[in-house]
Amino acid sequence: MDLTSRDAILRARMPYGADAWDSDYVGEDYLERAKKYELTEETRVEPNGAVLHRIRALRDFRNVKAGELGGWVQSEMNLSQDGKAWVKQNARITDDARVSGDALVYGDAWVADGAKIAERASVSGHAMIFGYAKMSGEAMAFEEARVFGNAQVLEMAHISGEAVASNNAIIAGNARVYGNACLTKNALIETDTDYATVKGFGVIQRTTTFFCRQDGSVGVQCGCFYGNLQEFRWQVRKTHGDSKLAKEYLAIADLMEFHFTKEGGDGHGADKEV
Repeated sequence: MDLTSRDAILRARMPYGADAWDSDYVGEDYLERAKKYELTEETRVEPNGAVLHRIRALRDFRNVKAGELGGWVQSEMNLSQDGKAWVKQNARITDDARVSGDALVYGDAWVADGAKIAERASVSGHAMIFGYAKMSGEAMAFEEARVFGNAQVLEMAHISGEAVASNNAIIAGNARVYGNACLTKNALIETDTDYATVKGFGVIQRTTTFFCRQDGSVGVQCGCFYGNLQEFRWQVRKTHGDSKLAKEYLAIADLMEFHFTKEGGDGHGADKEV
């Protein structure tokens, strides 16, 4: 993954400009004439006191039939009346979150805060998208995945299992992020080889995630530690000294440096100590 491709992904965060996520909002008069769903009187109250309404389709679209009940929204601003976007089953859209385009949210998924789900992206299972996270393209979040902060899942990327994307992480291309991977602070994942997880080491055998970052370095997330490979080695020596545990962690760091280094160059592994 070269610098050009990284820059391209960063520029593609909002390819249609700042209004792209809300581009289908065309005014109340139009919405009244063209509504595809309505709020029903069936409600549920969230722990924070917010009142959600189950929705009902007013016309046929997608594979939805007029009269069919959908999921839950806090207001009509949560789900676009345009396009084929839909919320079904027990899924919830709350706060200022918005689902638009042809996006689909279903199962027990929850989209909250200021999150945006656009184009043909989908959220299902028990996945949660919150904060100011964004999903677009044909991206998918399912099972127990969590996407929050300003993280973005774009293009054909998938996040699943108990994986987490947070802060400014970007998952794009055809990347598949799963298991207990934890991608944070400027991670840039475009292929399956842009991250790796290691489990079964340390005092409590937690999962440690190594991943490419937007500046070309390698990030490490291990429990409450976050840093680059050099900082990880320093923290290991400070915490564990010359113990067997320290040697295991340092060997893993060396392996990850080798893994992320391109053939014939320093690549992502250029966090070497001087």
